[in-house]
Amino acid sequence: MEVEDFPEEDVMLFQAIRPDYGREDIRKIVVVLKQRRSRLAKRQQSIESELQRVRTELERQSMRLDELDAKGNTSDSRPKPKWFKAVGHIGEGALLTIGDISLALGVLPMHVSVETASWGAIVSATAGIGKIFDGFGELCGE
Repeated sequence: MEVEDFPEEDVMLFQAIRPDYGREDIRKIVVVLKQRRSRLAKRQQSIESELQRVRTELERQSMRLDELDAKGNTSDSRPKPKWFKAVGHIGEGALLTIGDISLALGVLPMHVSVETASWGAIVSATAGIGKIFDGFGELCGE
């Protein structure tokens, strides 16, 4: 698209909006729009090529799994649960969470700053809950 492709009415409309706009200014706008379109097209091609690469890799892995199944390899490859580690995580997370909530509610007779009793307890309780979930993940073999 070039400025010459614009009907005279469009050029007049540009000039009505911005009286100081001339054909050269419109030409600059066209150049900028072409550059943006070119960048967008390159980005789109990059995304499409990455999706194609992922699709190919998924198909390759799927064929590999089919080959393993055909060979009779039916053993469960999931890791065995680590009971002591899992129970340790659950216990640690539970104690941490209970202690932090008690601290935040003022149940524990400790003198700490207000920030520690509020934000510190919230962040630490969140970490405790994460430990509990880690423990359950260990139990499930994930």
